[in-house]
Amino acid sequence: MRLPAAWCGIFALKPSLGRIPIFPPYAGRVAGPMTRTVADAALMMGVLSGPDARDTMSLPWQDIARQQLHREAEGLRIGLQLDAGWGLPVEPETRAAVEAAAQRFQDAGAIVEPITPFMTRAMIDGMDAFWRCRGWLDISALPEERRAKVLPFILEWARGGANLSGEQVFRGYSQMGAMREAAVAACAPFDVVISPTSPVVAYAAEWPSPTNDPARPLEHIGFTLPFNMSEQPSASINCGYTAAGLPIGLQITGHRHDDLGCCRCVVSGNGSGRRSGRGLSLLRHDLFGNRSAGARCRPGGPGCARPDIRARPARPADTVSRGLCVPRAGRCRFGEGRGCRSSTHIGRRADRQPRPSPRSVKASTMNDARQNPVGTRSHEALQHAETALWRMCSFFDAPIADIDAAIAADPGWMLPHVMRASFLLTLTEPSLLADARAALDQADLLAANAPERERAHWAAASRCAAGDWHGACAAWEQILIDHPRDLFALQWAHLFDFYRGDARNLRGRVARVLPEWPADDPLRPYLLGMHAFGLEECGHFAQAEAVGREAASGDAKVPWATHAVAHVMEMQGRYAEGRARLRGQRPRWAEGNGFAGHLWWHRRCSTSRRWTSMARCSCTTSTRAAPTPC
Repeated sequence: MRLPAAWCGIFALKPSLGRIPIFPPYAGRVAGPMTRTVADAALMMGVLSGPDARDTMSLPWQDIARQQLHREAEGLRIGLQLDAGWGLPVEPETRAAVEAAAQRFQDAGAIVEPITPFMTRAMIDGMDAFWRCRGWLDISALPEERRAKVLPFILEWARGGANLSGEQVFRGYSQMGAMREAAVAACAPFDVVISPTSPVVAYAAEWPSPTNDPARPLEHIGFTLPFNMSEQPSASINCGYTAAGLPIGLQITGHRHDDLGCCRCVVSGNGSGRRSGRGLSLLRHDLFGNRSAGARCRPGGPGCARPDIRARPARPADTVSRGLCVPRAGRCRFGEGRGCRSSTHIGRRADRQPRPSPRSVKASTMNDARQNPVGTRSHEALQHAETALWRMCSFFDAPIADIDAAIAADPGWMLPHVMRASFLLTLTEPSLLADARAALDQADLLAANAPERERAHWAAASRCAAGDWHGACAAWEQILIDHPRDLFALQWAHLFDFYRGDARNLRGRVARVLPEWPADDPLRPYLLGMHAFGLEECGHFAQAEAVGREAASGDAKVPWATHAVAHVMEMQGRYAEGRARLRGQRPRWAEGNGFAGHLWWHRRCSTSRRWTSMARCSCTTSTRAAPTPC
């Protein structure tokens, strides 16, 4: 699973042996999640690691805080393994990407030391002999017609075990223990060991293995095999790309039973003494791409081996990516950035002239409180925009007055106009659509001096205004890839995930960015409120309640979290407890809040099972037209 993950540019976790029950159990087994994000893998492990008595090798179930993925790199002891001791040589581009990842860790305060090879040719040859014998026993027991369906490569390989003696098979099997002892001893001085996942980035699709040679079938697993035998947790994450655009996998291996520590190293941040203001994600992996050592550059730009997705052929469906328009009729750019003249493009008028190239845009000299670039130099305008953001997240009063104040403070700033449009669109009222489009038209006139992030927000909101809610959410997701603390993008995507009934992204979209948010961020409770609701909509009631209670535990007023916990209690039939909680939380939601009417309704629903049944039906059948969250 780590090998296909490395070759496909996704994340995979092989947990400690026994963490995921398997039947029938066997030594060296590999089972675990393959996901697009580390956070998604953590969520899957919460389900996959449930107890099952049929697996006699399984570990006792543990309540592991899998979502607490942040870990400082300062002082982390890391072993760097670049030579497996046998097998295919590591390709130069793979070696360079892994070394760059090691340097990133070291720059963040980790202690990186090389590891000498600990595997021997005798180990793999012995394991190969044992597996050939076992394979031949299975194949030879098949009826002739089924044996004929076995891949010839596998048949020829297994036939090599047909005439092995008992002594040869036993000696081969004993190499499993030797391999385990060697791997554990090599890793003992370190917190984690990093290495290439695979020595090669690809091989011919028609081949069954990178060597295409039954006599040498295992030469590509030199880095992964020992940790299967040693039962240690081991993950693979993309750490860069070759000049041809192929992903490169980095393997991170921890100590047995420390699965969480292994995952935390994947998303390690700067040490507190080195923090630059927003925290550094060393190997951050996201839904549509990766930012990692060896790939921290502008795609397609000078010195960057990562391919520019904008150079790829058009996809069948519309796509918006970082200010890029790709309509069904073919690919187009916004005039080297923003001048799409296609009449099929998200309602944009065909007679509009292209905007200046993004290369002529002036660099912003300011960031917001979450280190997102903004196209204003006015602190007053930025403060009004921050207040508007809080109102949108908390539902306390409408943000229009604050948006207008931001525009008045800096008439040339693009983002407040996009904020106005996006807020109006989230109300899903047809009568407001013209006002939203007018705000987008005004924003478009200011695009020349706007940073790429704000132009991407314009593209997402324009899709939304054209009725393409799916495309808008995909565009907001692209913004979150580059700016995981962009709460504008998350807030709007979360609402339209809800309107579209996309429960998976209600949970997953927030979970993907949550590790990037420090615990002391004043807006983090609102993020937790969204996460709680997403968990509840996916049926994870215990987790949803815990996260919702955490969101409401401080001074922040988070009606979204109150709402999520109310849903949990209704779904579990805890009507009296739900009424009591809403009553106790009333000062946090009942006055001056857009959620108030809906939460009053939930309180009424909790008075009887009949009303509760109506609430459940209403929340699942009328979300698309709801002007406020339900």
